[in-house]
Amino acid sequence: IPNWVNCFEGVTSCEWTSTEKGGVGSMRKVFVGGMEADEEFIAWEPMKIWSFTVFETKPLALFRRWVERVTLEPIEQDNGIIIGTRV
Repeated sequence: IPNWVNCFEGVTSCEWTSTEKGGVGSMRKVFVGGMEADEEFIAWEPMKIWSFTVFETKPLALFRRWVERVTLEPIEQDNGIIIGTRV
């Protein structure tokens, strides 16, 4: 989803760290404020579900593991054209 970082307060940017750019097993680094979070996707349904685990945070180790599931819902105009996604 283009510009998905705008949906989450505090997230400033994201970069893929795996060769695959999406899908189960793909990995990314998310920048939240002054923190970096390394994530691995554990479930992926395009335009429907993202589920990932955070396995490392820097500069501080804030927790051992974090699992998050995000459900995406299309936003439609009156004519049925999808114009965005609600998280």
